[in-house]
Amino acid sequence: MRDRRKRTARRSLRRHGQDVVMVTRAVTGEDDYGDESISESTQTVTARVVRRKSSQHAADAAGEYVNADVEIHVSGEYDVDETPPETLFRVDDVEYEVIRADDQDSGIIVADCKRRT
Repeated sequence: MRDRRKRTARRSLRRHGQDVVMVTRAVTGEDDYGDESISESTQTVTARVVRRKSSQHAADAAGEYVNADVEIHVSGEYDVDETPPETLFRVDDVEYEVIRADDQDSGIIVADCKRRT
């Protein structure tokens, strides 16, 4: 039953998703000033992007409220990180940073994201 739900969720994602760029970031050391050096790698992934008419105020696991401009659904096979340096998504030339990621039983990761300024 669970595998069937995963297949159905992934098929729906492929059918209703769009190509977005996922930016995976990692700390690679420090520069001469003691600041973190961050490397980035990009890949194009199929994702479903749910845009909000206004920022949504949603409570995270700790009960803190966060502002989310979009919700991005990607396959659970990808690592989506909500802790600095967080994963970024580029959708239609706009960059969003992940503020919360929830791994669903269906094999889909739901990432609440805010527009990066």
